[in-house]
Amino acid sequence: MPIMAVDGAGAEIAEVETETADLSVSVYVGSPEYEFSESAVTDVEQMRQMTDSVELVDSLSVITGSDTVVVINEATINTKKAVADELVNLSGQGNPIIVVSGTPELFTINQDLYSFVGFMEDADIYCMGMARDGGTICHSISGYDKDESLKQAYAWAASVNTYSNDIESEGLLYSQYYSYNEKCSVWGYMNGVTTVSQIQDSNDDANFYLVHYNHGGNLLTGDAMSDLTVSSNVGAYDQAIMDHAPRNQPNVTTVTFTKSGCVGSDGMSAEFSASWSHTYSSVEVEDRTNLGAGEFEVFYNIDEGSSTGQKVLFVEPGMVVRTDEADGSYHATDTLSITYCNVIIQGYWFSDYQSFHKDINWTMNPQD
Repeated sequence: MPIMAVDGAGAEIAEVETETADLSVSVYVGSPEYEFSESAVTDVEQMRQMTDSVELVDSLSVITGSDTVVVINEATINTKKAVADELVNLSGQGNPIIVVSGTPELFTINQDLYSFVGFMEDADIYCMGMARDGGTICHSISGYDKDESLKQAYAWAASVNTYSNDIESEGLLYSQYYSYNEKCSVWGYMNGVTTVSQIQDSNDDANFYLVHYNHGGNLLTGDAMSDLTVSSNVGAYDQAIMDHAPRNQPNVTTVTFTKSGCVGSDGMSAEFSASWSHTYSSVEVEDRTNLGAGEFEVFYNIDEGSSTGQKVLFVEPGMVVRTDEADGSYHATDTLSITYCNVIIQGYWFSDYQSFHKDINWTMNPQD
């Protein structure tokens, strides 16, 4: 099976020929018992089929250079905090990190030491690296078998430094990213990249953040996509949505945020603008956002019989959020979903609707 990946701009999902043979990989296995087990031999041999340079290490502190770091069998590690501390150092020097585990705990233990942490719940593999512009990018992989998950992780490691915030903007301090790669059983794939940027302002009592979603999917054995949904609960963390887009309209092609949407009672004092464009047809947009509750949601109803519903589709909603938390950090729980279906009679009869969704919890710490 070819490697599936989101390109550097997050523009679409495609079958890509990602070169991973040149990756230099250091594997930390967690315990001596595992290192010499049959499972370890199988895991390492699988990794060596994907890249020529794989070295087992008994300590993360010996890793130098730009090696991709793989941590496996994390559940047997007795000194998780020490390992987590080493991952902070490796992340800071730009090493792509791949944790083969059902929990992002090795990253969240030291959440306050990272500028950004954002991961899908119940993923199989969790990754962290440095984007082209120096921002942190967190990545989650789910739904594949173990071997395919490793292939996806290697593809991510080979391309992680291509990510950057390429939207037209003024007044943004810096950007962080989370991405996800979910295989939805036999139906298709749900992928995307979300960019979170701190807005420059002179308000000492609040911070402001721009969130740009790039969420979508493509088909495997399903006949069509029926809908896509992006939602985020920021009100649960006593934060407020100051602006959002798109609103209720079909075939929206441009999402634009400007200073005029963020002045007045929010106390924002900055020249700020951001804009991006995306185009599609045969999609109705339903804005379900509840500003009073701080609940952002945009529902994209796709015409299953159209060419849009039967090819790769990405949507790009966004919002501006104010946070008054004492430390100025931004917290959110995003829910990203996709629904597939089969076509019985083209244009008239559709069946077997199957929905998939994932929650992503993330925190962005402000720049000093």
